[in-house]
Amino acid sequence: MLSEEQPVPTPGLDATPFDWSPDAKYLSVVNYLQGGQIDLWQVRVDGSEKPRRLVETIKGADSPVYSPDGKWLAYHSDDSGRSEVYVVAVDGHGGKWQLSPTGGGNPRWPLP
Repeated sequence: MLSEEQPVPTPGLDATPFDWSPDAKYLSVVNYLQGGQIDLWQVRVDGSEKPRRLVETIKGADSPVYSPDGKWLAYHSDDSGRSEVYVVAVDGHGGKWQLSPTGGGNPRWPLP
């Protein structure tokens, strides 16, 4: 944990922290861009690593929450034309998987 208050490094000017990783070393961050694009980032709280984009969207994403083991990030996105729940590996390997076949939003663990 941090011993004193300090700003959290963020990937952009319109970035909003959303969820702590289970080990409290990372924050999932929603980064709002021009044109409605919203990217999801992982930011190391102590600043020892560069922020890393985990999800790049066309129409938007939101609600990035870490899995209990910290290996996955669930979020919802409307890239497909409607809000769906997806999961992506935090290590950046393996792409993304859609978990909700008929629409969904605001994911929470455990996921079905």
